[in-house]
Amino acid sequence: MKRKQLKGKDLKEYCFQHVKQRLDERFGLYITKREYQKLHDGIDKMEIISRDVQKEPQLVLSTVFKGVKIHIVYNEVKNCITTVII
Repeated sequence: MKRKQLKGKDLKEYCFQHVKQRLDERFGLYITKREYQKLHDGIDKMEIISRDVQKEPQLVLSTVFKGVKIHIVYNEVKNCITTVII
């Protein structure tokens, strides 16, 4: 099944796995599902860096994770953190 066709639990798992991979690649950090959920739950308290609405509404937010400042991308339609960027 293609990523765009994923829904519900499958989409959430895909997003988690992608974020987990990118955190390791870009920052050398490991994240658990519980930590991912905690990041997701704290989105409303994070600083908004930018908002993009070209394809789907998404936010780039700044936060500190395990002592490292990171930027997360939150997709408002999918209601999940989709990746982390430098």
